[in-house]
Amino acid sequence: MEKVPPICSNCETPMRLIPSGISKKTGKSYDAFYSCPNNRECGSKPISIGGKKPQGEGLLMMDELRETNKRLDSMADYLIKRFEEIEKAIMDIKR
Repeated sequence: MEKVPPICSNCETPMRLIPSGISKKTGKSYDAFYSCPNNRECGSKPISIGGKKPQGEGLLMMDELRETNKRLDSMADYLIKRFEEIEKAIMDIKR
């Protein structure tokens, strides 16, 4: 039997189920909720239904960020070293 979604109390439209996930903006997990497809126009508030937060995905994202930061640090070190070498070569030419 299929579960019938709640009806928006403002515009009487069937609400849409938004599954739990990870916010692209903040990187934080959120529970599943129902949202009116017209919520911007009708001003309705989402209805939380709970649900498991995908903690594993959040942890994976943090590991990826740490690895990316390590690579960026390595690249920055290389660029600084290379810049210093070029700067030294320019000074030697000027002499």
